[in-house]
Amino acid sequence: GEFNPLKGKIPTLGVDWYAKGSVFNSPNIIGVGEAGPEAVLPLKRSVLQEIGDRILSSTSVSSRAQTIQPVNNYEFNFTIDGNADEVTMKQTTQQIIDSITKVQNDNASAWR
Repeated sequence: GEFNPLKGKIPTLGVDWYAKGSVFNSPNIIGVGEAGPEAVLPLKRSVLQEIGDRILSSTSVSSRAQTIQPVNNYEFNFTIDGNADEVTMKQTTQQIIDSITKVQNDNASAWR
């Protein structure tokens, strides 16, 4: 607005507060720090990279290098009608083990 105190023209100024944060795409007048420590920074790759690097360097190597191994417990119950000799049972068991191993290896290769 126009500024002329002799004519009673004094611009008004509003300050918006963003304690929960916000993203701005144009110039703004804002208040900061009303809810405690806050940061105002440009959302540029170089700035965000610097923040990420500092966070990473502040964590211990052991906490960054954790590997989570999934635990898969399988339980199978088979009912065989009739007779199955020991050789047939061992062959069937091996086929089941081979099938499970293939599925696990196929799933694991997606993470390599």
